[in-house]
Amino acid sequence: MKTTLKKSIAALCLLASGLQAEIAITSNAFVRLGVADASKSTGMLAVEAGDYIAILAASNKGTTPTEQGMVIVPTNGATLGQLLFTSETRGTPATFIRYASVTASGGVDITINNPTAGYIEAGVYVVRATSGEAFEPISAAAFDSSGTATAITNAYAFSGAKNGVIIEAMSTYATSGATSTGSIALDAINPAATRMVGSTAFSGATAVVSSYALNGSNTKTSIVGLAFIGGATTNTPPPVASPDRTRLHPSGNYNVLFIAIDDLRPLINAYGETEPLRPITPSMDRLAEAGILFANAHCQQSVCNASRASLLTGLRSDTTRCWKLETFFRTMIPDVITLPQHFGNNGYRVHGIGKLYHSTTPTRQDVPLSWNEGWVDSDTDHTWYETAKAALEDQGTPNVSATDAGVVDRNGNPITDEAYGDGVAAALGVAKIAEYATSYQAAGTPFFLAVGFKKPHLPFNCPKAYWDLYDPTQIDLSTYTGIRKMPLGTNKFTAPFGTEPAAFLDIEGTSDNGMPTATEARHLIHGYLACVSYTDRQIGKLLDALEDPDGNPDTDDSIADNTIVVLWGDHGFHLGDHNGFWAKHANFEASTRVPLMVSTPALKTLGSAGRRCTALVELVDLYPTLLDLCSLPAPTQPAGLELQGTTFLPLLEDPAQPWKKAVFSQYHRTINANAPGDLPVEHPGNGMGYSIRTERYRYTEWWITESTDETDRHIIKAGITAPELRELYDYVIDPAETTNLATNVAYAPLIAELSALMNDSNGTSAGDGWKLAATRAPSAYATHLSDWKAGYLAPGRSPTELDGGNDPDGDRIPNELEYKFGTHPLEPDAAQVSSQQADQRLRLRYPDVEARTDVLLSSETTTNLAAAAWTTAGVALTNIGSRGNATLTEASVPTDAPQRFLRLNATLAP
Repeated sequence: MKTTLKKSIAALCLLASGLQAEIAITSNAFVRLGVADASKSTGMLAVEAGDYIAILAASNKGTTPTEQGMVIVPTNGATLGQLLFTSETRGTPATFIRYASVTASGGVDITINNPTAGYIEAGVYVVRATSGEAFEPISAAAFDSSGTATAITNAYAFSGAKNGVIIEAMSTYATSGATSTGSIALDAINPAATRMVGSTAFSGATAVVSSYALNGSNTKTSIVGLAFIGGATTNTPPPVASPDRTRLHPSGNYNVLFIAIDDLRPLINAYGETEPLRPITPSMDRLAEAGILFANAHCQQSVCNASRASLLTGLRSDTTRCWKLETFFRTMIPDVITLPQHFGNNGYRVHGIGKLYHSTTPTRQDVPLSWNEGWVDSDTDHTWYETAKAALEDQGTPNVSATDAGVVDRNGNPITDEAYGDGVAAALGVAKIAEYATSYQAAGTPFFLAVGFKKPHLPFNCPKAYWDLYDPTQIDLSTYTGIRKMPLGTNKFTAPFGTEPAAFLDIEGTSDNGMPTATEARHLIHGYLACVSYTDRQIGKLLDALEDPDGNPDTDDSIADNTIVVLWGDHGFHLGDHNGFWAKHANFEASTRVPLMVSTPALKTLGSAGRRCTALVELVDLYPTLLDLCSLPAPTQPAGLELQGTTFLPLLEDPAQPWKKAVFSQYHRTINANAPGDLPVEHPGNGMGYSIRTERYRYTEWWITESTDETDRHIIKAGITAPELRELYDYVIDPAETTNLATNVAYAPLIAELSALMNDSNGTSAGDGWKLAATRAPSAYATHLSDWKAGYLAPGRSPTELDGGNDPDGDRIPNELEYKFGTHPLEPDAAQVSSQQADQRLRLRYPDVEARTDVLLSSETTTNLAAAAWTTAGVALTNIGSRGNATLTEASVPTDAPQRFLRLNATLAP
């Protein structure tokens, strides 16, 4: 008997009052198996993370499927939770369900093996929930052997009103069949043999009873069922990396200080960058020491409106369709619930200051929806204070100058920070912190305070005192000409537009589209650095206000230990690299890479404060991360607008663990081959460049798309089957992006691998590989050596690098110890083992991830260094704390011999 696929089952929908949730048995996921042969397989079913798979079987034969015979094999990147089994059998008849959660998307192959030619009806279901529902299974079973029963019931009880779906299998000896009179709709039935499977959805139920009426004589009946239940959508937690993760970060009634900075590349002292000059940023350095600095964070699109709309809605640019500066996100997605709006909906006092969304008007700042306690602008009456520039501004001349270094105002008074907008924003923020601290301490009402700083956006204007921090002669522009030098093998349309400086009257520019001359470039970079230090000082004022809200050091009113601080830049900024790249609007590293720091009161206790995290993260991840940190539910968004990022709360707990394999950015362009040296373009026209950044590489595809910006700019044009141009940069051998490796045939296998990560199977659009299981963060903390290796195995890496005693990062910590210590095998770590002699004992301290049991750490001692003399006898082990997922352990022995040695040994478990 061949396997047949039943295609007629409709999705089962749940619509409860006040909810917009759907629970479905997917339409292609039911399979009916007749087992005349020894084995029957359904073939592969597509599954998604969060699904549950269930196999059902019923038999009247003495030999029936075993747990081992109901096989679920993950394929195409899918991973499963624990395989579970429930049955109702006392010989015959018998009913069985084997089920598992899906922890990473892909496919599954289902096989049911029966060693005899017995009759078995089997169902295979994929149960799926949308709108953030999260299921858990509850089993129930009923059995009757009286020989007189005319009805069988299966009862399910829940702790509180629940939504969900039930699936059941039944087998009976009733001679003339069985029919359902209860809530179970029979999906497959064999009347002659009276074996069946069925399903139903329920809403807001505290209990469900399924019932069956039996006809004819009956001797035995068996039913087994599973209720997959989930809480209401409004009470569902945000989309965490995986439900399999255990939270280490304590929950709390946290405030949020949300700091946005415009056009700030990670040219900050804490990031360690030295080109073109190391900036002076003590406040941001202070924040980095208290929190975690994300060294490889990227925006979704390197332009203000697109990036900010993406971050504040938790959606990527192809979903917001805010690719242009002019597009207001509410025009495209009017009912979306923004990040600050959701905090307000959950009891927070929410206030905005300065530039948060793009364009500082009340409408474009989404007043009143996003800010339940209002928003205020931080603009000042004047932009320029240098004498000649001030005179031109007062005459109404626009774009007077690209810079300003004010000394006195128009009345001759000394310039203060508040003469410019960021100083005003800081002063307003300090006052609001004082107000909110009082209500928080009195009533426990938390706040979400967002402060947006405009500098270092052009014009580079700030008090002269900040210019005086730098010597412009130290800015090395000896090779700079202002004539852009494209990476070898890359068309010129891929360069940033770069015309922002030329919009000002005092920038004459070069023949290459007005790029600044060397003299102008040095002055602009000087101004950029000055503005970074100016804004840094304003950030320091906000941090000080958290420590002392009322400004009186004699009162103890600090709220720093109750406040999460997030600092982010909306995109990067080119400062003359590539011999003349300026501003942003591109897919190169300096455009998409952003500063990101997160500090929470718990990080010091977790041992992660002050650490540098090199994991790949995206600005779209901030929305779910903040919900996770503050224990808020996910918003009930309109269909298709569910959050598209991943909470990186686990990285705050343990920054060195494996994480995403790729992050995604994009930028639209007119794709062409109009410049000397350009590669041919087969189909020139409007298009989109999609870029992924992996641990080592940036790979970009430029696709011709439909042309209307706000509707179909992201849809691949009909007839186009390949990108017009590809770019590949290797940041290990070419950090300056001088050569496009995509034209080198030797890189074809790597390009194929990266392209498969870039795009999902949907040929309508590109750049949507963020949906793939292969690019997502691992579903759980890696506790097995094989999972740990797979988590770090990025494109271009050899699996052997992570073997045994290898040390790919050269930090003298071999891989087995990196694994057990919880450190990063591809990033150099400080020494993890320390020793001391104190209190007449020799002591050895080290971290140990005890859950990783396939490598064992043992502390051994000897008095003579003979190989056979090492022993664990007499070594005392003490737990002295924890760091992330690692236990901090001290091994010690008494110094009771003339000489005593103590060592740490790592071995593979037998």
